[in-house]
Amino acid sequence: MIVTEIHHRKPKILSGAPRFWATLFALLAALVISSLIIMFQGTSPLTIIRDLIPCFFQGKYLFGEIFVYASIFLLIGLGIGLGLKANYWNIGAEGQLWWGGLFGALAGIHITFLPPVLHVLVVFIAAFLGGALWGVIPGILKLKYGVSEILSNLMLNPIAIFLMEFLLWGPMKDPAREHPMSVPIQTSAQLPLLFPATRVHLGVLLAFLAPLVVYFLLSKTTFGYKLRAVGDNQQAARVAGIKNNSILMRTILISSGLSGLAGALLVCGVQSKFIEGLSPGGGFSGYGFIGIGVAMLGCCHPFGIVLSSILFGFLSVCGHLIHVQQGISQYLTDIISGLIILFVLYSNYFIWKWKKND
Repeated sequence: MIVTEIHHRKPKILSGAPRFWATLFALLAALVISSLIIMFQGTSPLTIIRDLIPCFFQGKYLFGEIFVYASIFLLIGLGIGLGLKANYWNIGAEGQLWWGGLFGALAGIHITFLPPVLHVLVVFIAAFLGGALWGVIPGILKLKYGVSEILSNLMLNPIAIFLMEFLLWGPMKDPAREHPMSVPIQTSAQLPLLFPATRVHLGVLLAFLAPLVVYFLLSKTTFGYKLRAVGDNQQAARVAGIKNNSILMRTILISSGLSGLAGALLVCGVQSKFIEGLSPGGGFSGYGFIGIGVAMLGCCHPFGIVLSSILFGFLSVCGHLIHVQQGISQYLTDIISGLIILFVLYSNYFIWKWKKND
């Protein structure tokens, strides 16, 4: 009974001008409340802005970090946005990221006979499959048994983290290291840096090409048309001869696989190993949950998600700087992300109700 109610009361995402105003309101409201939180801690937001601006002109490292973070958020946001287009709420990206990182790390560590370009490709394929494998579980539960994907994904996220903790403290732990991490991946599987004195790697460039692929998939292919039709009205799509379950399952696999690719970027481009804390938050926050805010702030449009991912990348870098300079919690970015999701949902709901009653 509870599962059925949650399943049928999923919030609606608007389109067109109402979606723009709802998103703008959500962003402004989240920033205002975040500023109030900062003020309650005895610091002025204007002072923080004054101290932060010079940091980004002192070198290219911090500027590059914005895009390193943004590339991770971008892939996750694209996956979540693709699912939302089909009215599927994939909030299990956190667990899918970890499984993608695991599969990518295994391919990067144990495959030793491939040249660099081919090895990186195999790692990406493995990471995509790892994320899709974890994401298919709530998909099957939804399509076969009617279980809300919101509930099943939420429960699967911490399970994924605990499994990774077991592996990193046990079978995968590097015996030469005190902290839980795997041995480094092969050099041929590591993504080369694009700019010296930064962490901007080839995966960042590849991630920013992904929106073009997703846009083409949605707007120029039969699958994209069917996906949008299923998201708009499943009953009408069924009458039109579209196999809803087939379209939904393929959407789930692609959505989850994109989150898995984000895990590969972390393993091959940032850490060069599989490590505890790959995504912070212990399964209840982290990059996967920030990706929800990225997708919703970007209105689930591939190019909108590009802009929102850069914004969240900027906020993440600022969050670390504020923590070091002002002593404010480094989880401020998580607070802003949660507020954006909350206000996007509420503003969408109230505008939808207003239009319905008009």
